[in-house]
Amino acid sequence: MQWDTDGQPAWFAPRLVGLWFSFGVTAALSMFLLVLALHAPQKLTALIVATISVIGTNMWVQVYHLKRVVRWQAEAPAN
Repeated sequence: MQWDTDGQPAWFAPRLVGLWFSFGVTAALSMFLLVLALHAPQKLTALIVATISVIGTNMWVQVYHLKRVVRWQAEAPAN
């Protein structure tokens, strides 16, 4: 789902895509970070900071998105 500037959804993704997209992105980034950790273990501190940043950003985006969806549903007329 993408949001317009007025706070309304601009388009909808299929439910399967909407539910699993962020998981797939997080899994891909995690695998990338794991490969970096195995390849350059001396840079572990930077890897930990990068991992926490990626996970924290993803969690914030998910919470923000869910708040927007809940607000949109509350404002939507009942069918």
